[in-house]
Amino acid sequence: MILLVPLNPEVPQSLRPKVLPSFVMVLSLILGYLLTYQIISKDSEYVEAIENALPERPSVTAHLDPESEKYLSHRPLLTVSPSTGDWDLARLIKANFIHGSLTHLILNVVGVFAGVRICVTFIPFLSSLIIFLLGGTLGLWVSVITARQISDFVPHVGASAGLFALMGTYYIFNFRFRTQYFFWLPIRRGFVSLKTSWFFFVDVILLELVLSTAQLFPDRVDSVDHVAHVVGFAAGMLLALAYRFFLRWPSFLQTRAEYVYWQLFVREMKRPKQNKINIYLNLLQINRYNDFIKRRLCNSVAVQSKTLSENALGDSFKFFVPTFVRLNTTHVIRVIRSLYTYQRSVPQRWLSRVPYDIVILLAKTMAKQNKNQSHLYQFLIDYRKSQSSNQRNNSNVEKLMKNLELEFQRSTESKTQKAV
Repeated sequence: MILLVPLNPEVPQSLRPKVLPSFVMVLSLILGYLLTYQIISKDSEYVEAIENALPERPSVTAHLDPESEKYLSHRPLLTVSPSTGDWDLARLIKANFIHGSLTHLILNVVGVFAGVRICVTFIPFLSSLIIFLLGGTLGLWVSVITARQISDFVPHVGASAGLFALMGTYYIFNFRFRTQYFFWLPIRRGFVSLKTSWFFFVDVILLELVLSTAQLFPDRVDSVDHVAHVVGFAAGMLLALAYRFFLRWPSFLQTRAEYVYWQLFVREMKRPKQNKINIYLNLLQINRYNDFIKRRLCNSVAVQSKTLSENALGDSFKFFVPTFVRLNTTHVIRVIRSLYTYQRSVPQRWLSRVPYDIVILLAKTMAKQNKNQSHLYQFLIDYRKSQSSNQRNNSNVEKLMKNLELEFQRSTESKTQKAV
């Protein structure tokens, strides 16, 4: 058995999702359930009476007779919720806060709690609530007018469509970044950060589209309103895209805190090109996990490496952590080569903290690029100096340099023979 639960976007502790907005949303769902509990109870008794009156339970492909349909059209739950044969906008909105059973409520409470919690990392609570209502209402409406059921007077209720709208919003804001998951295996458990985009198809497309398509036919797979789920998700994505466009949210910013800094201190700046590195460093002080800002920082440092101060250079390399180097090796190498081109050195403090496996990765990539190999040797020499107190690393670097030198000689001889 494998358990993988999304917790929050990969951001610093200070930017982690807040719990209070989620509690407010959960309380509204619980309040909606309590206010309609008596109506739901009366509705269950009302429907049970007609089920007992029917000679046999009709198949899902059948449709109730006119007399039974007329009886169901007066069921109590339809006073507050929509159905295919009887709906209006007010009941479509109310239906987001109504649940047919305690189990239904608990499942949606857990989902909505998580959905609101992760969305407020990017947008205010009021915006999350609006997306929940608009996406949920649209999902319920499409389900009402498209789903084929045994009766036209089957109520459509629940917060599931709104929950999927929040999920769609999260994918729009965090699709390019990483999500922290809790994983459980029989032999191990813990936390892991994975690309959010990896789970887009598993979470929504592959599962919900298949099931929602089946719901359009009389022989439904189950009683879950998959059409509302998919439409709610799509609505959430579209609303989030429109919201980002309205805010002019740059694609390389992840959290709301980064956007606020960008909006207040960068957007109205007259000459932002003169301060790019400082801007990126300040953004990384807010969110040190944002690899897209680090890539931009790499490009700016490579362009300005000739005139960049030692302090700015050291501050920049501080954010080039092993995980970033593994995923963005060529960006870091561009900076290293640019420094050596202008006869500058890679910060010793950074080199002293770089693991040996990262050095091997950088060296192998630089060797394959067939560019100035002196940059590679200078990098290894500088790394060896920074590891003067680590005898093991010193010995490993020396062996690596000898192997690279032999490989370079073989490559040169092979090219010479081919030329002859």
